[in-house]
Amino acid sequence: MVYGALHKRTGPKHFLFALVALLFLSILVALLYVVLYGSFLKVRDIEINGTRSVSRDSLLASLSTRGVGNSKLLSWLGPDNILFWKFLPNSLSSANILPIVAEAVQNVDLGKRNVTVTIREREGFGTWCAKNGGPTPTVGGYGRASCYVFDESGIAFGTAPASEGVLITEVEDQNSREPLIGISLFPRSAWRNSFFGTLQILKDNGIPISKIIVRDFSLREFEVVSTLGFSFYFSLDFTPDNLNAVLNNLSKQLTLSSLSYLDFRVPNRVYYK
Repeated sequence: MVYGALHKRTGPKHFLFALVALLFLSILVALLYVVLYGSFLKVRDIEINGTRSVSRDSLLASLSTRGVGNSKLLSWLGPDNILFWKFLPNSLSSANILPIVAEAVQNVDLGKRNVTVTIREREGFGTWCAKNGGPTPTVGGYGRASCYVFDESGIAFGTAPASEGVLITEVEDQNSREPLIGISLFPRSAWRNSFFGTLQILKDNGIPISKIIVRDFSLREFEVVSTLGFSFYFSLDFTPDNLNAVLNNLSKQLTLSSLSYLDFRVPNRVYYK
C-alpha cells in the first residue's frame, strides 16, 4: 500500500517532465525547419567583384564545395541559405578555392540577404618549365618540357607554353619532378623568399634576364642568365647582403658584358670571371 501511494505521487512529475521535453523538442524541430527551409533566410543576390578570367559559376561552385566539404553545419544549410555565407570564413586562400584565385573575401548583409564576394586573381610572374617532366605535344611533335605559369609567391596556377625573349621570365627546373598546380614550387619558404628577393634586386638594377635555371634542390642554388652575355650564380639559402650596392659598384669597376659569370653563392663574397 505504501508503494502504491508513492507511485501515484511521483507519476504526475514524470508526466510533466515528458510533456516539457516533448514541447522543447517540438520547438527545436520547428526552429530547425525554419532555419533550413524558411524563405526569409534564402539568399537574394550574390555579387562577384574582381574577376577577369574566372567565371562566376566556377567560383561559386568552388566556394560552395569548400564550405560543404569542411563543415557539417554548412552542408546542412547549403549555399542558398544566407547563414551559409555568414558562417563561411571571411577570407579564403587559394588552398581552399581555385588555383588562379589568390584570395576571396566575402561580405554578408543579413538584413538584405545579399552576399558580395571580392576576389584577387594571381598575376603571372613567369613560366616554370619542368625539364624532367612528362612531354607535352607541340606543333612539331613531342619532347618539350611541361611549363606552368606562376606568380610572385611561387604558386603554379595554370599550364603555359614555353616562352622566348625577356618579356616573360622563364625558369628551367632541373629537379626530377612535375610541379603541382596550386602548390608552391619551392619545398621551403626560405628558398622561395631568397629566390624572389634576389630577382627583385636584379630587376631594380635593370638587369635583363634571358632565363633562370634552378638546379637540383640538393645543391640549393640557381643561375640567372642575363641577355648581356653572362650569368649570376646565387644560393637559395640567402639573398646576398647589400646586393644592390655591390651591383652598383661592380658596374662602375667592370664591364659586365665582358664577364662570364658573377658568383654570389658564398656569404659576403663575390667571385667573377
